[in-house]
Amino acid sequence: MIAILLLAATGAQAQESWLRLRQGELNNALSAHRLRLEDGATQSFGEDGFTRRAAEVSQRGHWKIDGDKLCTAWPPAEGWTCYRVFVSGDRKRLRFLDDVGAATVGTYMSR
Repeated sequence: MIAILLLAATGAQAQESWLRLRQGELNNALSAHRLRLEDGATQSFGEDGFTRRAAEVSQRGHWKIDGDKLCTAWPPAEGWTCYRVFVSGDRKRLRFLDDVGAATVGTYMSR
């Protein structure tokens, strides 16, 4: 019986909790912050509406909040791609979920 309780407690601790960010929270979570993404690239979100992704090939694009979603545009491609954004329970990571369910996680970097 004790082993079963220990397994249940360990499983509960292993589960990640994520909280959906809404309009005002999104701006606070992103503006003037830099994240390290899972693929090793970094992405920053400037207060000026520009976003920069630094990897082998760096890109400069635009970001905006549209309703409860983060939207990005990366010229020369046209159009915006929007994501629902979630913050981890420890508030150290953000998860970006697109409309087809693909997720990317970024960890806050020191400023």
